[in-house]
Amino acid sequence: MDRPPPEPGPGEVLVRMRACGICGSDLARLRDPDEKWNRVVLGHECSGVVEASRPGDTGVSSVPGGETLAVGQRVALLPLLPDFTCSYCRRGEFSLCDGYSFFGSRKDGGLAEYMVAPASNFLSLPDAVDDESAAMLEPLSVATKGCLLSGLFPGEAGGAGPAVLVMGAGAIGLLAVQVALALGAAPVIACDVIPEKLALAASLGAETVLSTADSVPEQVRELTAGRGTEVCLECSGHYAAFAPALESLAKGGALVMVGTGPGEVVLTGEQREQICRRMLTLRGQWMSYGPTWPGEPWTIPLALLAEGRLDPKRLITHRFALEQTPEAVRFMLTPGADHLKVMITT
Repeated sequence: MDRPPPEPGPGEVLVRMRACGICGSDLARLRDPDEKWNRVVLGHECSGVVEASRPGDTGVSSVPGGETLAVGQRVALLPLLPDFTCSYCRRGEFSLCDGYSFFGSRKDGGLAEYMVAPASNFLSLPDAVDDESAAMLEPLSVATKGCLLSGLFPGEAGGAGPAVLVMGAGAIGLLAVQVALALGAAPVIACDVIPEKLALAASLGAETVLSTADSVPEQVRELTAGRGTEVCLECSGHYAAFAPALESLAKGGALVMVGTGPGEVVLTGEQREQICRRMLTLRGQWMSYGPTWPGEPWTIPLALLAEGRLDPKRLITHRFALEQTPEAVRFMLTPGADHLKVMITT
């Protein structure tokens, strides 16, 4: 549809979109018959360039760093809009905010020529980070948050970091492979049921395990001298991945549940005992923010992108112009359609 460009309010900026990825959550909303999805612009993985601020506004600031966003500044969207006042926000747990909103689901997002948001919802981009890579910052932040929750931090380079198992070589899983490797994990093992996805994971530097009738934990232990991995990032969201993920962990290991999905997960008595005896940690993840807003889940991958240590565009399988978005959506909703990340450019 055509409509006038939105006008920025106090502290807001008007951004002309340059790239926007389509997320699986966007597809879920498009499948949902609720008419509310016909009234909001979707898209939360996006980047663009500042075109205007509210007339009379001076010193409209972004974070981190508090720098002023000038017209012409290239930016990436931080789609969460916390209230910054609840008890969770005050301690930096913005993903748990009691009164949050979200661009691309509750407020108009980036699948448009223009969008408006507070300046504090944009990260300024260095010249070394191109528009499409910047649009991948949001899913990269999800992958990075999973790594940080598991205890994997920067500074463990040189192959001295922990072993990491990534369950599910979809978009988030493959980005998690890249981030874990950049943070020094060794080895990083990718597990999936689709050989072609594992081939891409291998080209990114991962060891690979095909999830078939063979035991995934056995294959993982063969790759880790019998130890298992200190970290497992469960990115598939498939209920059947829980047991092999848990059983692949080394003593004291951490399982981070990154993906979500339907299906009942049953914890057996033996698994419960092993969690206790082997002192395992299970962590849930929701969104990708931390103190100080927006936190290291965003600043770490932005720095790695600027250094050329991540290449998220390897995951882009299809590109469409903005006016082709309906065609892109129809393609993605086609049963059996083969794609990883679909990127919309303007």
